Amino acid sequence: MNKTNYNIAQNSTQFKSLLLFTTVVFILFSCTHDESIELENKREIKNIPANYLEIITGSELGLNFEHDASFSENYSIYEPLGSGIAVLDYDNDGDMDLFIPQFDSKKEYSKLYKNDNGQFSDVTTSSGLDGLDQLVFASTADFNNDGFVDLLIGGNNKLSLWVNNKGLSFKPTNLINSEKGQQFYTSASWFDMNRNGYLDVWVTNYVDDSSEAFCKSANGDRDYCPPKSYPSLADALFINTNGQSFKRQNIPNDLGIVSPGLGAVSDDFDNNGWADLYVANDGVANQLFYNFDGKFTSDSAKLNGVAFNLMGNSEASMGIAIADVDNNSYPDLYITHFKGETNTFYLNNNGVFSDSTAILKLIKNARPVTGFGTLLIDYNTDNLADIITVNGSTQYKKLLPNNNRLIGEPVQFWKNDGELKFNFDTTIDATHALRVGRGLSSIDLDNDGDYDFVINNNNQKLNVILNQYNPTEWIGLTLRCHKRVDYGAKIKFSNHRSNTKKLYRTVHTDGSYASSIDPRVLIYNINEYDTFTVKWSRSQISVEYLIDDLNKNAYNIVKCSENNK
Repeated sequence: MNKTNYNIAQNSTQFKSLLLFTTVVFILFSCTHDESIELENKREIKNIPANYLEIITGSELGLNFEHDASFSENYSIYEPLGSGIAVLDYDNDGDMDLFIPQFDSKKEYSKLYKNDNGQFSDVTTSSGLDGLDQLVFASTADFNNDGFVDLLIGGNNKLSLWVNNKGLSFKPTNLINSEKGQQFYTSASWFDMNRNGYLDVWVTNYVDDSSEAFCKSANGDRDYCPPKSYPSLADALFINTNGQSFKRQNIPNDLGIVSPGLGAVSDDFDNNGWADLYVANDGVANQLFYNFDGKFTSDSAKLNGVAFNLMGNSEASMGIAIADVDNNSYPDLYITHFKGETNTFYLNNNGVFSDSTAILKLIKNARPVTGFGTLLIDYNTDNLADIITVNGSTQYKKLLPNNNRLIGEPVQFWKNDGELKFNFDTTIDATHALRVGRGLSSIDLDNDGDYDFVINNNNQKLNVILNQYNPTEWIGLTLRCHKRVDYGAKIKFSNHRSNTKKLYRTVHTDGSYASSIDPRVLIYNINEYDTFTVKWSRSQISVEYLIDDLNKNAYNIVKCSENNK
């Protein structure tokens, strides 16, 4: 396992002369060079084993965690939802650590695990995070720009922001708190809404189940009610004032209906330089808020094609994945839904979306399962965004072992073929690991240049998907500005020789279900690119860097300059 190697990449002052020299060289040797790269890539693909993604229990790596759903005779709608996962390097040692939210505490409380080169140890008590339960989500961001990532947690009548004490411990603050009355917070998305250099946050809220509802399944058994049986709760937007305080803005009156929210992601969907927001709601229309000069003015989801599916129906939106799959510089969306529905893929063209699920061949295998956590991520190191989804029933089933009520379902993988098609990946056998999957996060836990994954299952033990692809050549990037990871920064990898090869990435940690992901960016097939351009989120200034200035097979820190803040 490789320890993180840091390098601060600087903009090369010799870029123009070097580019001229390399252009001449490649004109002379392009045919031979391209053929050798093609043969080398083919050889590498042939040597990859079919089972390079291995699903193990978290305890094998020291992650001794078991989720507790708090199943009761009240059949609360909260019980089958489960909890997420947060990936964060809380002590800045280069290894990504894990915070695991716990719902009930009959088994154990929430846990913070420190990562030491791929092995984890429980540091919950020493970090000051002991005794936390009733949690659904955990979200990460350095809200005060001090260089240490902080932690926002929420769930059943709980919402609190914990400040990181220089990597030594966490302390609770009163900067963000739960509203009075029944609340059920499910996810958060951090973004610099007004481009003042400090991160703001949107928190989704679900339904109020304090007024008991009684529902039955088709065979007459008591079952969990759908969200429409309860009053919906209002999301909240918290505006950050220089890292010292937050101003709460409740959403529904001027921006749309009160909805049962389960997920939120932020990106600049229309490329106007301002961070927008997409919200996934359970069983009603989803919402899209375009940002104009630091303000959300209206819900644009219906007008821009992401409120409903192609048939005009709302679906039980649970998890969200985001990536620019077709590399047109506009980020696309993938949403997981309930059994019998189809997970929905929205392709983005100039800020207007289209339901392209059928065209991308994503209907058949998703329909029989209930999807929660999901990622659009390159799991096979070919620079194409693939799909991972964790699934599990939300309906009561009698006579299940270990006091479970819900049926486990397989983890699913779809491989991107590069021609706007996703092929269901049957080479990865996940059927032996039937779990009630909920939270899903990406994490390069051993810093070897490929993404691993962590799954928080409902009322079951944690799972880890170890990635043994082991790329021979890769580059990792951490983009930092204002002393923190620059959420919303855009990266374009380019090949100036052909002017056709382009690859787009955005720095973010939100999405999936109730989770936060590894903020670092990975790129492979390095010889296909010679530069990368970073558009820094606040200044919107684009700076070009040479890939040759980076350390290969290592993570590199790229910092914005004082002029670009």
